[in-house]
Amino acid sequence: MDAGTVYLPDRIQIGSLPPATLKIATEGDVWPQVAGGGVGDSDDVTPHTLRHSVAYRIIQVDGGRLEDVQLRLRNAN
Repeated sequence: MDAGTVYLPDRIQIGSLPPATLKIATEGDVWPQVAGGGVGDSDDVTPHTLRHSVAYRIIQVDGGRLEDVQLRLRNAN
């Protein structure tokens, strides 16, 4: 097991996400788009922004439907 690898179970608690999210965003060189335009820092990446990024990619880049987003992100509604 690599000491730098972050392992996440299938379902996780929200309290365990911020440290893992920051580590992944920093190591992955993730730069989120901010609402006012421009690019934020890796510190600005949250589980919520990652969720929105995945949803955006499914619809805008991959040509998916809302149902695809709901299935991929396990959204009940």
